[in-house]
Amino acid sequence: MQSKKGPKLLIGIGVFLTLGPLWGFLGTIIGMVREFTAIETSSAAPRPEDLASDISVALLATVAGWIVCPIGIGLLVGGVVWLTRDNGKTYDDSSPDPHSRAGG
Repeated sequence: MQSKKGPKLLIGIGVFLTLGPLWGFLGTIIGMVREFTAIETSSAAPRPEDLASDISVALLATVAGWIVCPIGIGLLVGGVVWLTRDNGKTYDDSSPDPHSRAGG
């Protein structure tokens, strides 16, 4: 009997990466909150260049999440296919269907 560790690992990693946009959005929220907290506690007026730079860095988290999402979908699908494949067995038309119910 083959070990099912490989496909289960692929599925687990795939699920984690498929949630990439969610993780990226969370990173963006944290980055924006930190930036606005820094503005609030600063005594000097914020410079637009600094704001634009810091906000763009915070938004990179969302971009990274969307980049890894298709990779996660591929791993997830690959793991499910690997887990459910028929191990190369073939059946000819004369043999009974291995997936049919007896008596039905």
